[in-house]
Amino acid sequence: MSKQARKVWRDLNGLFAVYKPSSLQPKDVKQMVQSVLIEDLNKLELRPQKSLAKVVQDIVRIDENPSALTEVRVPSYTEHVLVRGPLYSDIKVAVVSGGLDAKMSGVMVLAVKLGTKDIDTYHTTLMSKTYTIKGQFGFATDNHDADGKIWQKSTFDHVTQEKFERVISNMQRSHQK
Repeated sequence: MSKQARKVWRDLNGLFAVYKPSSLQPKDVKQMVQSVLIEDLNKLELRPQKSLAKVVQDIVRIDENPSALTEVRVPSYTEHVLVRGPLYSDIKVAVVSGGLDAKMSGVMVLAVKLGTKDIDTYHTTLMSKTYTIKGQFGFATDNHDADGKIWQKSTFDHVTQEKFERVISNMQRSHQK
């Protein structure tokens, strides 16, 4: 491994944030990040190819000494990617932040290699979370999502800005840690 590949591998530890679109599961995002990291690591410059010493009959001095031998350097293919396969085939990546299902988008925290040891510390820091909610008054669906089957319709003239803000305030207060 060259200094560059070795340094990248050594320094690739810790927690980092990645955006998860609403169309993907968290495990799919984790797999994509893991695949890209492995692919990029394998593209890095590797250590130079070693050579082996091969002892052969010395054809230059064959007339004066028929048993004369000489050393010839030949390439060693033991470290060649076509012989041993890719150098990096697995890297430990873990999902740190839960709570993002397939229909949600947002920032997801991942841990790489030794960063997985920091997961408990991350969870005890009580970081604040911000949610943006989109909804539509007057409809109820069977699965409480926008793509669910509408099973009830209602008017919502009685919902005022003040009442709505009071409900939101109560929800925020009940979820504070």
